[in-house]
Amino acid sequence: MCIRDRLEWADVEGFLNRLDTGQRQAVELMMVGYSRKEAAEQLGITRQGVAARLKKARRVFNAYI
Repeated sequence: MCIRDRLEWADVEGFLNRLDTGQRQAVELMMVGYSRKEAAEQLGITRQGVAARLKKARRVFNAYI
């Protein structure tokens, strides 16, 4: 099942509000099309740091839905 099918866009803000600041920043950059490399440059962290934030955000997402 596609993420869009599991989470209505109206619920996106509710999900984002459950994230800490770093996780939210990483997710928002991914949502607008940044690559992990670009997100890392924008946030001033490594690609691995972005990956770690996204992994934590994914756990929050799975608990949210």
